[in-house]
Amino acid sequence: MTLALGIIIILLAIALTVLVLMQSGKGKELGSAIAGGNNSYLGNTKTSDKDKLLFKITAVLAAVLTVCVLVLYVIA
Repeated sequence: MTLALGIIIILLAIALTVLVLMQSGKGKELGSAIAGGNNSYLGNTKTSDKDKLLFKITAVLAAVLTVCVLVLYVIA
C-alpha cells in the first residue's frame, strides 16, 4: 500500500511541476504596474481561459498531493 501511494505521490509531483511550468508568467504585469505601464495592477489584466484552467487543475492537484502525503504519513 505504501509503495503504491509513494508512486502516486511521485507522479502527482511531476504532473504538478509540469503544470506550474506551463502557466504564463505574471511578472510582466507586476512590473508594468510599478512602472506605470498600460497594464495596471488593478486595471486591464487579461487572463486567458487556458491560464484559468491550468490554475484550477494545479490547485486540485496540489490538494490531492497534500492529502496523499498526509495519508502516507498516517499509514507509515
